[in-house]
Amino acid sequence: MKIEQKAFNIRKKFEGAPLDELLLNSQEVAFATGVEAKSVQNWSTRELIVGHGGGGQRGCHRQFDWQNLMEVACAATLMDSGLSAPADAFRAARHLAHAGAGTTPNCQATRHPGFPYHFELGKTYLHVSGDRGCVMLHTSDTRPSEIETKLGRPVGYISLNVSAVFELVCARLGLHPNTVLDQVYSKDSA
Repeated sequence: MKIEQKAFNIRKKFEGAPLDELLLNSQEVAFATGVEAKSVQNWSTRELIVGHGGGGQRGCHRQFDWQNLMEVACAATLMDSGLSAPADAFRAARHLAHAGAGTTPNCQATRHPGFPYHFELGKTYLHVSGDRGCVMLHTSDTRPSEIETKLGRPVGYISLNVSAVFELVCARLGLHPNTVLDQVYSKDSA
């Protein structure tokens, strides 16, 4: 199937459906994240991807939600950035994918699981050092000492620009990231 047709088929799933109700198969997750489908299937079989449904039986395909999609995208990007063990990358990606955040030290914003903070607030980063990780909203006021404090004062850490990962996933799906975030966070202001 041509790339344009895959993107069209996935985009049709998004039309009219809230992202938190969307279910994708491993091929669609692979397409949206830029990884190979066999990698998604391998990580799923190894139970590195949290909370996916189905699978395990002949003819029963695994299904993945938006949080799984972003978990895979972030874990794959972390592995590309030097976090070599898939288990470590997925453990870190869970901070973004499966946990929201309450207010941040610098503002009263909330973050929905699997999404960056709203683009008008700043950039969202996932910081990882060893088995510790944190998701933070970065503004012009964000200082390295804030990150280091949250991570337990490590000597070094990896920073992943989650906003950029989200934008890449949206681009692969033919979605405008700002429109998606407007829809996700419009529920908060209603």
